[in-house]
Amino acid sequence: MPDSPTNLKIEAGNGLALLKWDEMPNAIAYLIYISNDGMTFKKRFKKPIKTTKIEIGLLENDQTYYFGITSIAHYGKESKMVVQTVTPRKNLKLNEKAF
Repeated sequence: MPDSPTNLKIEAGNGLALLKWDEMPNAIAYLIYISNDGMTFKKRFKKPIKTTKIEIGLLENDQTYYFGITSIAHYGKESKMVVQTVTPRKNLKLNEKAF
């Protein structure tokens, strides 16, 4: 089983969230999951992504979202999920430089 992503950070913006985590040496890609209740997660994208930083838009402001990230190893195994919450707000602007 691959290692779970580490140092997951999420910054909220106006209707969006910026997710960033450390690259895992034994991972070839990552899956992003989303939930409104922290219990029922679904894939945010159909296919795994190869980057460790992504902006996710079309989120409802003042709604708390739970994002989960997993690592995928070259043999198809998936790591345990790392989860954090974020609440987009209308008046928030992303500070990507500080992120």
